[in-house]
Amino acid sequence: MVGLDVFVSDGESNEEAQTRGLAAVGRTVDRHTGESVVVGTHGNLLTLVLNAYDDRFDVDFWRDELTTPDVYEVEFADESRSDPVGITGLYE
Repeated sequence: MVGLDVFVSDGESNEEAQTRGLAAVGRTVDRHTGESVVVGTHGNLLTLVLNAYDDRFDVDFWRDELTTPDVYEVEFADESRSDPVGITGLYE
């Protein structure tokens, strides 16, 4: 993946965006424990969040595989959200 520390002047780095995205997902899941939730975002942030869980979601995925629109399901083993049991593309 392009370095997580790369950023545009006066912008946030990919690492900062990834941290922000993961925190937002965490807050949303915490508010809806035991429920299914939907989170919408743009492709770069989606790729950065998915990359935190699985490194196959990298810049090549973003450039070559991600479509607009696109839908991904992330299923977690437990409430810790540290170990997804699956990440599945649902949009065809």
